[in-house]
Amino acid sequence: MNAISVLRNSLLSAGLVAALSACGGKPGGDAPPAGNGGGPVAGATSAALDPEDPCRLLQPSEVEAVLGKPLAGAPFRTGNPLGDRAGVADPTGGACWYEAADFTNIAVQATWTHAGAVAAGVGAALDKAEGAARGQLRLQDGTELAGDWDEAKITGCCNFVALRGDSMVEVDIGGSTASFEQAAQLAEKALARLESPLPIDGAAGTAAAEQRRKTRPALDGFCGLWDAADIAAVAGPLQGEPEASDNTCTYRYGDKRGGGPLNDMLGLGGGKMFMSVVTLRNGARMYRNDNRTSASLAAGLRAEHGRDVLTADQALDGPWDEAVKTPLQFNTRKGDVQIAIRHSGLSDAQLRDLVTRAYVRLGLLPKAGA
Repeated sequence: MNAISVLRNSLLSAGLVAALSACGGKPGGDAPPAGNGGGPVAGATSAALDPEDPCRLLQPSEVEAVLGKPLAGAPFRTGNPLGDRAGVADPTGGACWYEAADFTNIAVQATWTHAGAVAAGVGAALDKAEGAARGQLRLQDGTELAGDWDEAKITGCCNFVALRGDSMVEVDIGGSTASFEQAAQLAEKALARLESPLPIDGAAGTAAAEQRRKTRPALDGFCGLWDAADIAAVAGPLQGEPEASDNTCTYRYGDKRGGGPLNDMLGLGGGKMFMSVVTLRNGARMYRNDNRTSASLAAGLRAEHGRDVLTADQALDGPWDEAVKTPLQFNTRKGDVQIAIRHSGLSDAQLRDLVTRAYVRLGLLPKAGA
């Protein structure tokens, strides 16, 4: 969860507790009325809808234009885009999730009420930010963004934050290929609707979103992308059992002979190793975040040493949506799934073969001859 969201949620929670203590009320209330898939609710007025529903700030068609593809269904409410429940439907969630059929997505959050302290705290930080100016924002590449906001800032990898008065909107484009220019346009539209939101029910898309989530690719353990035959066919004989840790798996392979004293001490023999990293949900966001981390590392070393220390990132064509070779790893994305390989010595052809086999196993690519 980014720092701005943590600050906002903490302050909002404190304000809600104080208000409830004063009036003896309880949080919650009646559920929003069911609608026709999250669009304007038939037979309901705007007053009957949740006034703090973030899905009421943008027309689905506006987000589709930025995603570059149609939505798979109605937008729905969910948790923070960087949290454990990102993309999991929650009818009272603080973010609105817009997802395509391949689960690429854009998320929108807003501070509707009790926002004065949040805006003041974030605004103080923004005053010190490089390039921050009223109604303008300079990106690292020199691009100037202008909009009807008081302050704007990029936080984390891909979160565009815009403040106006005591209101704040966040547009997280990490799950898509959208640009910050496009995020700024969405944020400006959302800010303009805070006082007069659209008649859209973000809870109405909950059931359909849950059904779609069940169709996401799944693995029986993160060492399940390749079997011994795959490793042998691509790189060399598999040595021992792969070792899983969280969402990573380490594979040792190759000829056991001739490893030398160091390899013998480490138990590697003459073999080599690589590690896979798999993100099955929010993979598009992690793909983009990892690439930004690599670029920031390279820029920092360049500034420190006055020259390029790391090799430049290099795109690699293949049956995926995006892929890049960075100094840290070979990073790929297919839909909302990320597969990265950290290695030493695998060729481009071997990397392409390994990752293609993995996406086939996940059902994201057809089997050969199918």
